[in-house]
Parts: sequence; C-alpha cells; structure tokens
Amino acid sequence: MTIKTIFSQTCFVLALFGGIPAARSQAAAEPPKSGFSDKASLKIMQSGKEIGKEAYQIQSVQGQWKSTADISLEPKGQPPVQLHAETNLDENYKFVSYEAQRVGDGPKMKIRVFLENGIAICEEKGSYTSETDPVKVEPDFQLLDTNVFHHYALLAMRLAKDPQLSRIQVLIPQESVAGDLKVKTVTREILKTGRNRVPVQRYELDSGQIQLTLWADADGRLYKILVPQTNAEVVRLE
Repeated sequence: MTIKTIFSQTCFVLALFGGIPAARSQAAAEPPKSGFSDKASLKIMQSGKEIGKEAYQIQSVQGQWKSTADISLEPKGQPPVQLHAETNLDENYKFVSYEAQRVGDGPKMKIRVFLENGIAICEEKGSYTSETDPVKVEPDFQLLDTNVFHHYALLAMRLAKDPQLSRIQVLIPQESVAGDLKVKTVTREILKTGRNRVPVQRYELDSGQIQLTLWADADGRLYKILVPQTNAEVVRLE
C-alpha cells in the first residue's frame, strides 16, 4: 500500500512534464543564518474542511538544514494516516537525504531517498512489499513529498535567497518521478493570520498539470498554500 498524497486522486502529482524553457539563475544561495529555526503547525484543509495537521521544525545544524515533521491526515473516505518525516539539505539547500515512515496503526510503510553517483534512489518498503527506483536528477533538484507540506517552506527558503529562480526540477518520491516546476515571484503582500498581519511574498507555481500559490515571509517561513483546482488549502497556525 503506497502512502498517497491527499492530492493524488485530485492530482498534485507532477506526472506529465513538458519542457519549460526558462533561464536558470546561477546565484549561490546564502548559508543558513546562525541559529535559524522555524517551528510551526499547519492546518490542512480540503473543500473547506480540516483533514489533517502537520507539526514541523526546520533548523540550521552545523551549517546544514535539517527538518522533522509529524503529520496526521484523515482524507474523506480513507483511513487515518500518521507520518513522521526527516529531511536533510546542505547549506546551499541541495538535497542530502530524506526518510518518511507511517507510524501508529495500519500497514507499515517507509520511504527513503538518497543520492548515489548523481542518481536519486527512491526506496519504498511495506510490510510485504519493497520497491527501489533510480531517478535521474539535476544537481540542484528539490524534493517535494506531497504528503509533507513543510517541504514547501524549504522551497520558499530557497526562493527567498535566490528570487531570480524561474524553474526548479522537483522529485516526487512516492511516485519516483522528477520534472519541472515553473516559478513566478508575483508580489509582496500583507497577509492576515489570526490576530497578526504579516508581510509576505506570494509565489505562483506551475507544474504544467496544476497550479498553486504559496505565501512565505522574507526568510521562507510558510504561511499559506492554496490549490484552487483541488479545493485544497494549508495554513499556518499561530
């Protein structure tokens, strides 16, 4: 049993990539700020109803980025799912390793991604099944597990440091597929979050199949994701 994204049937899976001609920035990302940490909870909604939450932390550890997350999902018509995920990036936001596993009740499942000679090795192991798929990736690809929403915060951190990026190759680990994500930095806005008003940057992302918008502050702290095509929304809880 594959750990499916809540968008898998309504399809935030970058499966049919066309070439997206866009200039690629060569600017180097800034190293992590000393002691930087982003610890937050996200509310996950579909069609206006809460279907899950994610508690995550991103921090700079010995010059690298490390994130951990605990996710609980209860998609309509499907059994509840609890996940634990860990992601490691180098100081320039380049991928190092990723691991996610289903915890609690239900079938066990574990996804692991690592690099071997420039190839991303996607391993998926269940109680009775095991699959390994090699995926050719670019050196600066971005991993986006579409069950793990703070991965968009990691993406926003990268965009905040290199605002000229207009194209990023992304890898969807549970689909073992990589393809282009077109990025458009739209405008700065003031976003109301609870009692607070936060200055944020709005980004529009386009996989060729689906479009989504995310809002993040100047350091990449994620505040909101909106996917109109699937009636999905993820918001930061204060």
